[in-house]
Amino acid sequence: RPKRGFIMDFREFGEPRLRALTDRYLTRARLAETGLLDPDIAVQCVQNYYGGDRTMGPKLWTLLMFELWREKFL
Repeated sequence: RPKRGFIMDFREFGEPRLRALTDRYLTRARLAETGLLDPDIAVQCVQNYYGGDRTMGPKLWTLLMFELWREKFL
């Protein structure tokens, strides 16, 4: 099989836990602090996901993991 990235199953992770993390780490103000990510695009990804577009899940997970990494190491 070809190499694949890690895909998170949000059902196992838990929607309330995911919501708490996105509400804390993926806000427009927080994302604008560094200028590394476009806050408008990231916030749109979050809004689309919670609006029912589950195809945004992997992007949402990537954004969230990046922000958690950034907080710890930068």
